[in-house]
Amino acid sequence: ILEQESTSGLAQEPVAEPLPGDVGDLDSSNVNGDLDGAGVTDLTGFVLEQWQASLALVMAAIVGFIALNLIRGNQGRTWKAVRDDPVAASLVGISTKSNKVSAFVISGFFAALAGAVMAQIFAYVGPALFGLSLSLSLLVGVILGGRASLIGAMVGAAFIVVLPKAMEAFAEQLGWSDQVAGNLPDLVYGLL
Repeated sequence: ILEQESTSGLAQEPVAEPLPGDVGDLDSSNVNGDLDGAGVTDLTGFVLEQWQASLALVMAAIVGFIALNLIRGNQGRTWKAVRDDPVAASLVGISTKSNKVSAFVISGFFAALAGAVMAQIFAYVGPALFGLSLSLSLLVGVILGGRASLIGAMVGAAFIVVLPKAMEAFAEQLGWSDQVAGNLPDLVYGLL
């Protein structure tokens, strides 16, 4: 409740006093203090704010649109020719060196955008975020989805997002411990 506080000769400023029950009523389900409950818990267990999810989805849509147009255009066909057979591409007159550099720069730009969104969501980017389990899951996603198609990359990404929760539910049904459930996706990745 805002009240006016009188001061001698100074301008009056509103002072905010908490309502009874305002401060101590934060529970563990609303750690970040959203008043409207806009926080959504994602698959990794941390609270993802609505604006962060919106930012990530908008960036993914923009990058997907740009990547799809690049792949389907002249530049994408040139990159595919250089990837499939660099000698034949150079015989046709395609500069393999400049096309490899341009593919590297574009992919680096996309990775930088992904890192910026990740830094915005986690508020921290460091080596601790990229452990062995994440590396294995990304490798499995590339192998399952295929490295040559955009749709395959999306299928592989969906697989590595859904698999840990599916394995956790499977282990819970069988009554296995949390340690076994946590390592089960790595076992599946290793088998694949």
